[in-house]
Amino acid sequence: MFIIRNSKQFQLIFMHCYLYILSNGKMLKKMIEKRDIPWLEELVLNAVRLLKSWWNTLIIRL
Repeated sequence: MFIIRNSKQFQLIFMHCYLYILSNGKMLKKMIEKRDIPWLEELVLNAVRLLKSWWNTLIIRL
């Protein structure tokens, strides 16, 4: 867990998270087509965990 000190740092974190979900979106689409549900679920959960931890960090700083 890291601390967000300014808006620039928040923007970088937000972009990183957005790109992470975007890049995995292509993988998710392939997995949905293949019906590979366990992997799909794990990817979504990991993305949600990342978002939650970053969001909690932001709230703590505010």
